[in-house]
Amino acid sequence: MHIFHPSRLALKCTLVIALVSIFLPLAHSQALPTQTLRIQLQAFALGDYTWTQFNGGRNTGITPGANLIFRPFFGISPSVEVRATFPINSGTQLGLESGLGGLGLTTHFRRYHPYLNALVGIGKPKFVNTFNGYSNTNLLIYQFDLGTDINTPFPGFAIRAEAATQHWNIANSYNNGIFTPITVSLGLRYRFGTRRY
Repeated sequence: MHIFHPSRLALKCTLVIALVSIFLPLAHSQALPTQTLRIQLQAFALGDYTWTQFNGGRNTGITPGANLIFRPFFGISPSVEVRATFPINSGTQLGLESGLGGLGLTTHFRRYHPYLNALVGIGKPKFVNTFNGYSNTNLLIYQFDLGTDINTPFPGFAIRAEAATQHWNIANSYNNGIFTPITVSLGLRYRFGTRRY
């Protein structure tokens, strides 16, 4: 069993997310009253369980992130998102570390806020045992998320449930070098400001 320690890539992703979460709400709160904001900043933290689709491997991790939700058009709000994933326990095969960004769409049904994201970024497979020289190799990956936020009685807070799939290509003979991890996640989302959708 391999216990993961964050690398420089993970720390840089965390720093970017933290800076976005701190400074953007301050700038927007001074520019416009909460009731007239056209952009909403959200931050979230998720616990992940991943089926790596690589030799039957499974692992657990955490995903912090932030997104900007823009004014809705015909009931659908476009968004921009950044996130980073850090494996906590790589299991018997590998952990998957990544930093991603991309676009999304969100809609609203009372206390439910379903969303769909398309993300791209850099991933690093953390093999428990070096796999044909590919341990710690940076790769271009992409990911699709489908999830929903569920409002809670606490202003700004929501429960977030999500399922995601990724595409990795390690340019190796194993399964043509391609594997497509599937992740289910559960956590909390916080929306800066107290205005509800």
